[in-house]
Amino acid sequence: MKGKLKNPWKVTITFTIVSIILISTAGFGSAEGNITKEKDTKGTTVANPIVISDVKGGFLGISAVIKNEGDYTPDWVIWDISVTGGLFGNINRSIDGRIDHLEPGESETIFLGFIFGFGKITVEIEAITLGHRLTEVIAGFQLGFHSFLIN
Repeated sequence: MKGKLKNPWKVTITFTIVSIILISTAGFGSAEGNITKEKDTKGTTVANPIVISDVKGGFLGISAVIKNEGDYTPDWVIWDISVTGGLFGNINRSIDGRIDHLEPGESETIFLGFIFGFGKITVEIEAITLGHRLTEVIAGFQLGFHSFLIN
């Protein structure tokens, strides 16, 4: 038959690959460009003072410590803990919050309470302050109410 494609899948796959390349190079989905850099009182750009540490699982949930290891006080730190995965993808829990004025050397423990499920999980902890975004991703396993994390 004249005018029919020999392999229509080849055209579909080629179109999909070209579309993915064009979209990924266009910068869509990048929030990094919208964040302004934190500056000290002299107008100098400063390094990220925020550190995520002591991520722990257990029977009561998942906790982490957000610490200011810098030498200035950010006006705010927005944080988020999310847990996804499990058998059949049935675990999808998250919590977020805000810390106001985390002084140098101070730390704050953040917590996501009871999680129930079974299977592999991914824990993502994010801390954002003006101009800085810090993300920690940890794999683990959920067994009933107990979260085992692989650090």
